[in-house]
Amino acid sequence: PAGAPEAAPPANTLKSLEATMWRLTLEPVEGNGKAFDETLRFGAGKERQLLLETLARTSGFVPGSYSTPHYDAESGGPIGFEATLNNAAGESCTVSGKATDKAAWGTLRIRKADWTLQVFRFRGSPGK
Repeated sequence: PAGAPEAAPPANTLKSLEATMWRLTLEPVEGNGKAFDETLRFGAGKERQLLLETLARTSGFVPGSYSTPHYDAESGGPIGFEATLNNAAGESCTVSGKATDKAAWGTLRIRKADWTLQVFRFRGSPGK
């Protein structure tokens, strides 16, 4: 009915990032990077590894441990995540974001070997 309050959005049903995959689109916001698509995978078990498939293939970034700071499983809010990946060229890739059962979003920073910085924003959805 007109004038009725809006319904609250549904709570996030995602309780863990373990063994999930996400299809992301990255858009550059700083530096000379170009937009690209990425597949983000969270491993399961004790290792808690994060893999960026495209960057692993094109730039040699190896999987790295991820953390989920400030996440309260009871709140129904998004799960925050952070990880830093490295490659043999001495470059680093820091990814931080949030995920729900329907979407993932955040920022990815690549520090090149010459210390230049590329910054991307990403958004995506769960993959199959």
